Amino acid sequence: MENNKYLLITIDTEEDNWDNFKAEPTLKNIESIKYAQQIFDSYYLKPTYVITYCVANDQNSVEILKSIHTDGRCEIGTHLHPWNTPPIEEDFNVKNTMLCNLTQETQAKKLLTLHKKIEEKFKISPVSFRAGRYGINDSMLKNLIDLNYRVDSSMTPFLNWKHFHGPDFSTMTQLNPFNYKVESNSEPQKRNTILEIPLTTGFLQKDFIKANNAFLSLSKLPYRKFKLIGIMNKLNLLNKIRLTPEGYTYSEMKKLVDRLLNNNINFFNLAFHSNTLLHGCTPFTKTKEELKQFLTNLDQIINYSLSKGLKPLMLKEVENKYN
Repeated sequence: MENNKYLLITIDTEEDNWDNFKAEPTLKNIESIKYAQQIFDSYYLKPTYVITYCVANDQNSVEILKSIHTDGRCEIGTHLHPWNTPPIEEDFNVKNTMLCNLTQETQAKKLLTLHKKIEEKFKISPVSFRAGRYGINDSMLKNLIDLNYRVDSSMTPFLNWKHFHGPDFSTMTQLNPFNYKVESNSEPQKRNTILEIPLTTGFLQKDFIKANNAFLSLSKLPYRKFKLIGIMNKLNLLNKIRLTPEGYTYSEMKKLVDRLLNNNINFFNLAFHSNTLLHGCTPFTKTKEELKQFLTNLDQIINYSLSKGLKPLMLKEVENKYN
């Protein structure tokens, strides 16, 4: 691996509906992608837009994204929301909004539908993937390998999604990319690994493992655990930060970047959702003022990261830098 450090911008590009799985999907937020893309262009940075079936099946959304992709200013990847990706054969319930709770056969059918739709609309075969709601598991990774995906970016170190019926990554401490091995679906000679590029989460404390163990211990307390974690955070004794302007300030993200650099992390995966770019869609930008601040924070953390020597990279390019 080259002795370099890289910044990835990955956007879950999806319908407006935030946690409203039954609603008829709308896609007004896709027109707001231009605000973020202007920031990316100003730094000659190419983001990766991982897109859902609703986006890939909407002509206006396709035209907006295709104009960016055709100019070579982004990568188009795959983002699977099982609740609105055909075929809909499973029971509708919150548990089944997590891919990891579906059978491998059902996962494969939905992935193929979305994959073919992206091929049809963009004339490309996507190689980068993120599961909706981070609901990845081994059977889904096998399906990705079978369709020749090279990269997955669904795992979230130090985070637990069990309360949403999802996977538990709370003991995962690997922040740099790594080859994830799964049992081969087919012939033994076929590839059985996929490059995992985790979303970036860390602590402002130097020893991530020690900090995470403390966080896990507090989380097991039956009473007042959230209050205690909040107190520890305010006292700067235990600060878990995600590299995203969704819910985090520029100051927090800047401190995280510094800590990650000191801890020899080489790949920084900054992620957010496209619907945050339309105020009123997500909890992070309820007002126009909050959206303006979100974009300012995004600009500032990109500028700071690049000033620290991080080099822009798309998801599909990581494999060449990692190997």
